[in-house]
Amino acid sequence: MELISIGMPTYNGNRYLRATINSLLAQTYKNFELIISDDNSTDRTAAICQEFTKKDRRIIFIQQKKRLGFARNFNFVLQKAGTPYFLWAGQDDLWDKNYIKILLQLLESNPDAVSAVSNYQNLFEGKKYTVKKHNFNEQETNNLNRTVNSLLHFIITNNLSYFYGLHKTAVLKRIGGYQIDSRPFFKSSDYLTIFRLLTQGRMVFSHKTLFFKRETGMFTRRFTLLEKRRFTKKVRAAIIRYLSLPLSFVYDALLSIRYMVFSHFSTWQKVVLIVNIAIFYLRRNFEFLLSILQGIWYLIKGIIRSL
Repeated sequence: MELISIGMPTYNGNRYLRATINSLLAQTYKNFELIISDDNSTDRTAAICQEFTKKDRRIIFIQQKKRLGFARNFNFVLQKAGTPYFLWAGQDDLWDKNYIKILLQLLESNPDAVSAVSNYQNLFEGKKYTVKKHNFNEQETNNLNRTVNSLLHFIITNNLSYFYGLHKTAVLKRIGGYQIDSRPFFKSSDYLTIFRLLTQGRMVFSHKTLFFKRETGMFTRRFTLLEKRRFTKKVRAAIIRYLSLPLSFVYDALLSIRYMVFSHFSTWQKVVLIVNIAIFYLRRNFEFLLSILQGIWYLIKGIIRSL
């Protein structure tokens, strides 16, 4: 059986960390190494990880002496991987027990693919819910047999859960790993990481729901927080980051067009892909504007109710 590398960057993640590690250790595919990099946490993250290393030899735990930061920690665990296949694991997510087994079978059955992904659900306060526009049936994904089709599918759907799929390690390292740039706040881009990966080869898809992405509530409850005017320091910081999203959209659009211009695709394929990038960029900004207007409405409702 092929050895798989799982990279888990973590920082102050003790709330869900036990459940997350247990979810990975419960995988039916057993031949993997779990590389955990603690970015100098101030909570019990390191202690929890050390407990698990004593129980399972597959866990490699590294505690950073100085903070690397979110994105650099993601690339740190990738660089430590020396196996053919790699997946990033969020410190608070969960997986079906057959996640690795199914995705690895897909990759090994399709040598030209660089990434295997699945349908997913969001997880919030113990409840699972489906993001309909990001979950697909067989008919919607049966045309991913070429690299250009996989990339076009991703541009149109903007399904960022693909970041947490199973990828070919060498290809991830060749594109530089997790995309880091000079944009404000985020300094990195899941979107561009997936985009650059899919310029190198196609993806394969499992229609089973195998991945459960935890949502903190900043998205699910964003309008409720505005209506009730719960402007904690954390909420204020989230609002500022959210208002900066159009600038991140500009970075994503311009850099993806740049990568496309210098890609191996034919001229006609580049034109089609760039047009779709532009359409997606305009749609994203329109949806953002609607979200802002909706947020203002909820804020006004909250003010009126308090009078």
